[in-house]
Amino acid sequence: MEKLNNYLQLLSKLARCNDIYLVGGLIRDLLLKIRGEVLDCDVVIKGNVRQISKEFSNRLSATWFVLDEVNQIYRVVIKDSNLRFDFAPLRGNDIHEDLKSRDYTINALAVKIKDKLTLEEKDIIDPLGGLEDLNRRIIKAICEENLIADPVRILRGVSLSSELNFDIEEHTLGLLSRHAGLLVEVPGERISEELFKILKHPHSGKYFGLLNKLKILDVIFPSWENLRTPPPGPYHHLPIDEHSLETLRCLEKAWPEIKEHEELLAYIEENVREGRRRYDVLKLGCLLHDIGKPPAYHVEDGKLKFTGHEKIGAEITKRICQRLKFSNRETDMLYKYVYYHLRPGFLVDCIQISRRAVFRYFRDTAEEAVAILLLSLADKEATRGELADEQDIVRHRMVIWELIRNYFSKKEEVKPPRLVTGWDVMKVLNIPPGPVVGRILREVEEAQAEGKITTREEALNYIKIIYNQIRNADVEK
Repeated sequence: MEKLNNYLQLLSKLARCNDIYLVGGLIRDLLLKIRGEVLDCDVVIKGNVRQISKEFSNRLSATWFVLDEVNQIYRVVIKDSNLRFDFAPLRGNDIHEDLKSRDYTINALAVKIKDKLTLEEKDIIDPLGGLEDLNRRIIKAICEENLIADPVRILRGVSLSSELNFDIEEHTLGLLSRHAGLLVEVPGERISEELFKILKHPHSGKYFGLLNKLKILDVIFPSWENLRTPPPGPYHHLPIDEHSLETLRCLEKAWPEIKEHEELLAYIEENVREGRRRYDVLKLGCLLHDIGKPPAYHVEDGKLKFTGHEKIGAEITKRICQRLKFSNRETDMLYKYVYYHLRPGFLVDCIQISRRAVFRYFRDTAEEAVAILLLSLADKEATRGELADEQDIVRHRMVIWELIRNYFSKKEEVKPPRLVTGWDVMKVLNIPPGPVVGRILREVEEAQAEGKITTREEALNYIKIIYNQIRNADVEK
């Protein structure tokens, strides 16, 4: 707070006779005694915003950059500080008009910047009853027109609810549902920013359930509304959209067990992008894992079938990622979650799981192998139809956890050290580069995983055996 006051004192001097205010979320969070990793300070100025913000940055040797030149919005990031300042011009004739143009009453609070920040009620400008709504712990839209003017505010209502654990007022819920379709106009990166705020909540399934009820997911994830059409099938007790939400909830219920394993916890909490954990991306994977079921749905011999839904779903997921401007890594992760989500179940269904099958699974799924195991675990727990067998669910749970433990404790079986290279294959067989080299290397790796070969010498001999088998098979063709 002392540092913040020092910065505000500087701003007060730089503003000179201009009206300058601290507004919005920071005031709300300070009143609620919420301390985030980064404190976003929103400053509005009646005056030359560019000049004042740039001078402020120069005085602090901070980084200044443009967020929106047309609307004169600038950001100052201070080195070695958790404070970040966003500057914008005052909207309207005075601060009251500015606050009335915002999204929710609890964000329509302002304090005039002086030498020291005080949060006494007499110092807070609150034309719309935001302080009362803070005390009542409710999210209330200022007016319908403000949501229409910037539709990302529709999604922000739910993200605010998740961040603050506030309820959304009934009339506001109606507005969010009525105008959900406007989200199609919002740039993907703004939508994903709000989505990941929700995903950070330990019980985000509750809020995605609300997004589903309000039909907001239908807009964010094209194809989502189609999940309500096909019947769920005898193994499922819920429609596909509700099953997807239940899968997310089941993953979150597994969190106490996940955090008991130190290496697993570090793996699942790895940041794949600033502020986004693997766990957050995996939660999205739970939501999207069956997105390909509607186009794959057909009836065969009187039975419901969804053959190939994982492949169709992976392609749909890729398009969703492109729309939401996800990074290449996030897109690749989600693609794998959907494409491979059935693979662990195939392993569990084996009477005796071979080391070769386990090796192939971990080889194909690579870094996301454990995440996909957790997805499979949650998917199975969320499948409780009339044909679902409790013993199968228990066995599935046991095998999945054993595979996860083995991944961290028996890495030589999951990814054994390479005994030979492609150059070795070409040298031993006197052949040029080509697909055969890769095929032989894969056979060697699988034999090594099974324990058939353990030394480099054995691997070099095995190369010849495999090559002869390939040649003989080609001759027989």
